[in-house]
Amino acid sequence: MVAEVILDVRTPRRWLASFALAWLALPTSAQTLARFAPAELESAGPGALELRFVRESTRSIELQPWPEREVGWLFVREEGTQHNHDALTPFAQEPTRLRLERDGPGPLLVGWDLPPRVERMHPVELRAFLAERTSHESMPRELEVLGNETVLVQRLESLALAVRSGDDSATAAEPSAIATSKSGQRMELRALFDPSFLQAGSVFAFKLYLPEGGTENVICRAVHLTSRDSRALERLPDGSLHVKLEQAGPWMLEASRLRALDGASGAALELASSTLVFVVRPAARAGGGR
Repeated sequence: MVAEVILDVRTPRRWLASFALAWLALPTSAQTLARFAPAELESAGPGALELRFVRESTRSIELQPWPEREVGWLFVREEGTQHNHDALTPFAQEPTRLRLERDGPGPLLVGWDLPPRVERMHPVELRAFLAERTSHESMPRELEVLGNETVLVQRLESLALAVRSGDDSATAAEPSAIATSKSGQRMELRALFDPSFLQAGSVFAFKLYLPEGGTENVICRAVHLTSRDSRALERLPDGSLHVKLEQAGPWMLEASRLRALDGASGAALELASSTLVFVVRPAARAGGGR
C-alpha cells in the first residue's frame, strides 16, 4: 500500500480551531502544483476506478474536491479503449473522491487537463515556486523585470497517472503500450517505457511535449513522494529526459515553464505545468525473488 501524508480540505469543524494558525501559514493556490494521488485502485472494486488529486507545496499536501463543472478534459485509457469525461460526479459526502467506471483489470493511463485560469500572483510567490525547483542563478529573466506589484499569471496544468490495477506488474507477460502512448495533453510527460515494469535502481526515460511558446525556462524534476527526495532533470534538445530511480514507491515527474505573454489574455505571464505519477516496485532479490 502506498502511504502518503495529506491534509483533507474538508476537515471537520470541531478541528478547525486547532488548525486555525496552521491555515494562516498555508500557501496560496498560486504557489501550489496539482497532481494525482497514488491510487489504491483495487479498493474501488472490479470495474471501477477511484481517483483523488492534491495540491502540494513545500509546506502542505492537500486533497482537493473534484469540480463538477468546468472540468476541462479528463480521460481514462485502457487496452483498446479510451473514456473521455467533461463532467464529473464526486461522492456527495466526500467530494475529494471520484469513482469512474472502467472495463477491467490491467494497465491504465489517466490524464487531466485542467481548464486554464488566471491568478493574481506576487513576484515573491513566483520566485518561491521556481526556487523550489531550480537555483536562484537560473531564475527566468522574466522575473527580473517584475517589481513588487502583483501580476496576472495564466496557469495551465496537466496531470497524468500511469498505473496497473488487478494484475501484478511482476507477473505480467510484457510491458504495456498504454503507459507509453501519446495522450495529446496540453503539456505532456510521456513515458518511453512502461513504468510499472521499473524496479528500484532503474533508469527511467520519458519525453516532454510543450505547449506553444518555445523551450526556454523549462524546469524539470523527479520527486519521491514518500521521502520527498528531489532531483533536477535536464531536458535534452530532442525533448527527452532520463533519471535513475533509486527508491521503490510512488514517484512524480514534474515539468514547469514560465513565459511572458502579450497581454491579450489579460495575463502578463503564463506558468504551464505537467505532472506524471507512477509507482516503482522494489528491486528483485538475488535468485529472481522480489
